[in-house]
Amino acid sequence: MLGLTCLGQDGPLQENIHLHLNKTSFFKGEHLWFTAYVQDQTQELPSYSSTNLHVGLFAEDGQLLQKKLFLVEDGISKGDFKIDTTCTAQSYTLMAWTNYMKNFEQATPFLQKIRILGNPVQTRPRANEQFTISIHPEGQEILPNAFNSIGIKLFTKDNRPVKTNSLQLISESETLLQSDIQTNALGQARFSFYADPTQSYYLKLTDADGQQFSKRISFNRESGVSLSVQNEAKEVVVFMPRHSSQDSGRQFKLVIFHKSQSVFTQDYVSGSEPTVISIDRNSLPSGISTAVIFNDEMQPLSHRMFNSTRAVDNRVRPIQLGYELTPVADSLKLRIKTLDLADASFSISVLPAASQAYQPNNSIASSFLLQPYINGQLLSGGYFYAESDRSLNYQLDTRLMMEAELPPWHWGSEDATNLRYKNENLIAFKGKIIDADTEKERQVSLLSTSFGSINLLPLNTNKDFEANLPLIAGDSLMISVLNKKGNLRKPEVKLYFNQAAEPYFDYSNWLLKANALTQEEEVIQIEEDLNLEDRGIALEEVLITAPARQQTKFDLAPEIQGRIIDEATLKRHKTFASYIRRLGFQTRPNEREGGMGIFVFDPPGLAPVPVTINGMVVSANEVMTLPLNYIETMVYHKYVRPGQGPFIALTLRIDLDAIKGIDQYERVEVLRGFDRSQIYFSPVYPDYDSEVYKKYGALWWEPQLGVAAGEEASLTLPLNQQKEVLVIIEGMSADGKLYQLIQIIQAFEKKDNE
Repeated sequence: MLGLTCLGQDGPLQENIHLHLNKTSFFKGEHLWFTAYVQDQTQELPSYSSTNLHVGLFAEDGQLLQKKLFLVEDGISKGDFKIDTTCTAQSYTLMAWTNYMKNFEQATPFLQKIRILGNPVQTRPRANEQFTISIHPEGQEILPNAFNSIGIKLFTKDNRPVKTNSLQLISESETLLQSDIQTNALGQARFSFYADPTQSYYLKLTDADGQQFSKRISFNRESGVSLSVQNEAKEVVVFMPRHSSQDSGRQFKLVIFHKSQSVFTQDYVSGSEPTVISIDRNSLPSGISTAVIFNDEMQPLSHRMFNSTRAVDNRVRPIQLGYELTPVADSLKLRIKTLDLADASFSISVLPAASQAYQPNNSIASSFLLQPYINGQLLSGGYFYAESDRSLNYQLDTRLMMEAELPPWHWGSEDATNLRYKNENLIAFKGKIIDADTEKERQVSLLSTSFGSINLLPLNTNKDFEANLPLIAGDSLMISVLNKKGNLRKPEVKLYFNQAAEPYFDYSNWLLKANALTQEEEVIQIEEDLNLEDRGIALEEVLITAPARQQTKFDLAPEIQGRIIDEATLKRHKTFASYIRRLGFQTRPNEREGGMGIFVFDPPGLAPVPVTINGMVVSANEVMTLPLNYIETMVYHKYVRPGQGPFIALTLRIDLDAIKGIDQYERVEVLRGFDRSQIYFSPVYPDYDSEVYKKYGALWWEPQLGVAAGEEASLTLPLNQQKEVLVIIEGMSADGKLYQLIQIIQAFEKKDNE
């Protein structure tokens, strides 16, 4: 094996990101929810190198509207952005990246255009359209006196792909050579012709108005190098390097790379006939590879990307989806199962069947299997992985054939790049115990109130300490010091978060990769002031006002109740678990996630009821044994209704420290930490029968549905009067397998599709 390495792919391929969004078109008042999947591309496993995921909303001019930091655990994270009145433009770009990716200019972060409904729409002029044809020869060069395969991309002047069967290949003498060149929905096509060096060739297009547009095919008429790949056979892949007569007798080398390492090399001598190199397909790594021709000075002359598998990559696994109506036929129960021997996590978006609100650039398969290898952002990357189809395989091969950018190469090993941006591991901070007695006190105790974990750190002789912990922004960190006997005391402490200034990074270079292409959408007239902001009830809006505390029970909205934990309640119930059982909740083992869980009686198969403390999501295990006297107020909803699922929101007492006997801790506010995703709630739409709802509304979003190996997970969701729904599922297993499914369910047929 040769020590030839692709410099351009070492860094960017180390980390790759895909975000599954609940949808891509939003009303004001809705939330953009997402689940993020982060992979180590070299290992094809969930990434453990970075725990910090940066996600931002950028305006068309590159200005940052919102930016959040999310914690990545086992390669998966989740988050949300509120679409509010600050979103005044028609569209924004959602971008996700890790700090480490900033070291590589050619890295591609996750990029997705989102549309804001109700804002003024600037219609595109459609008259007198002009066209752009980009020509991409196979192997990047047209060889004279030989048959050449040519890839083309056809776009309008405003970068919309053009699907047509009216392209013609003509010679300089107006001889029609081909008349049936057909572009697909992405504006791409492929054809072959014999390049006579004495002739000139043109592509001609006649539009609907009869206007003609032509593009000349330029090439070197004396020399050239071409690399042809025949990728149709099941058992072999055939490579045919071709050279002009000037190269006859010279020695060349064919090298095939997968990711950043060479996996095959063969020397050959150019002759009068094309060299044919056949390779057993099973000996090549699965996925995207690059074949490169080098001369005797190891200069790359020609290259060709190809997919070494003919069907969807075996990393994309099937999902078994069963479904049934609830007895009252107002909700749908989904049952999800895989055939793999590893646990998996799924994100699920459920929309009306006629929805135009979900138009992602990439699926999870194309984000990880295709996007890292191509130049620029790809429109509808998921198009190539929709199903196992021979025509889609051919179109994917055409797209790979047109890649023209070749990264730099070198022999042997070189010193590692001097990286300005490091891998981020949790929230880094430093502290100082000002009044520490370092003769007796050598340890610091840190209690994270959001995660409930206690960390013991050494205290240096200069009274300093440092740590990396998962901390939530706006939360508090409880700090104490220990003496040799293990006694705690409340210290005088200072904390320093992110003291070092971050190097400047120009995000505009990445934003240029965000494809301006958008699929054509039907324009629906909607109310200019349609704003769902006041219609839905978000958990942070469930606040208890001072006048309301004069009574122990109150209603915030239909079926949403609030309770104040008074002395009479504390005499009857000592624990939180006892109290919620009296209110009509169930407490039983959580078979999906382990431990105990809180459930509602109807429907019994619903996922565990989410619980928050002071706006922070907590697990049921953390609160099940919580003494009731820790809680000041509780707001809850215990029904499954269109637009609102069950939840419990708790507010702790202000004097909690004294109650718990932990006044030996000093509380320090966490100014810069992770953001935490808000619990999903479905906005209260004006109605469920209108075209506006059917095309831009949403039924459900599930960010992380865990499915144990060989077992089945279920999810119950409201139908909102819809007879058909669109289910989009994406996911990743613990061993790096990918899952994707898009299916329309006709729920009222009571059909089991398992």
